[in-house]
Amino acid sequence: MQLARIDGTITSTACHPSMRKGRTVICQPLDLEGRPDGAPVLALDQLGAGLHQMVMISTDGSETRTLVGDERSPLRNYIQAIVDERGAGSWERGVNPPASVPTPTSGSKPLVPRS
Repeated sequence: MQLARIDGTITSTACHPSMRKGRTVICQPLDLEGRPDGAPVLALDQLGAGLHQMVMISTDGSETRTLVGDERSPLRNYIQAIVDERGAGSWERGVNPPASVPTPTSGSKPLVPRS
């Protein structure tokens, strides 16, 4: 999964039949700070994300082809979720994890595989 921002839509008079399963949008991949991270990509949008909305995209081409039901589909990416709020960036950098996430100092026992 990759955090991204919707930057536009694609309109075409002729396209592969699998691309009619939703609209195709231009997504700008973002890093955890919200800065552009690489070149824009096309993604299938079946959720109705709006312009400039933050989304999570899947970059698994085989999963996308399964979603549209066509192994020959040119689609590689699809929108998995629309992001309501971004608040985990500082947690992933190791600063102030959410209270609901156990940490070694919060008294939680580490998971140990059973023999």
